[in-house]
Amino acid sequence: PPLLLSSLMLPALRQAGERFHAVAANLLAMQALIKAELHRRAHGTYPERLENLPADPFNGEPLRYRHGVCHFTVTIAEWNETSRQWRVVRQARTGPGLQAWSVGPDLVDDDNTNPLEPDAERRSDDIRALMRLK
Repeated sequence: PPLLLSSLMLPALRQAGERFHAVAANLLAMQALIKAELHRRAHGTYPERLENLPADPFNGEPLRYRHGVCHFTVTIAEWNETSRQWRVVRQARTGPGLQAWSVGPDLVDDDNTNPLEPDAERRSDDIRALMRLK
């Protein structure tokens, strides 16, 4: 895999390499969603599967893609009447959408992990692009 080769060659720069691959994965995931939108414009519906997805920079396999129910987080401003202050709150939501994602640096697909309630051992590091649908 690409990350393995770069980390062996420059072990001191592993964190910089992971960040570079994360930016690349984010870009590729967004490009996959653009490809899905172009399909919708040409055929009237979003594809259930996308063919020829780009390779995940972390493991070299094709990116993952979903059309259907997606889990995501939103950040909202909420008024607290007791303290009479606004506060920022993250909430987990579910709804129709498109997602494309990379497995991230740990090479584990955390698809069913709730990002607000990670398990006791680790937190999801998947890199996702999401397009919510109405």
